Amino acid sequence: MNQIRLFAQSALVSVMGMGMVFAFLLLLICVVRCVGALVSSFGWDRGPDEGVGAAVPAGGALAAAIAVAVHEKARSTS
Repeated sequence: MNQIRLFAQSALVSVMGMGMVFAFLLLLICVVRCVGALVSSFGWDRGPDEGVGAAVPAGGALAAAIAVAVHEKARSTS
């Protein structure tokens, strides 16, 4: 009976940890998109001779790099 309780507590802590990581990544993606929209609205992502924005791909690359780092950290601690 004690082993079942320990397993249930461990599973609950794991699910809560994954939920916290998911919420952090979701919040991070929202912040990066908002910053990208702000940069695009002010025109800071365009050079003098460029017609295409660069903030959105850069924000996506940043979000992907942070997601990989968080995933590696979570994998190394478990």
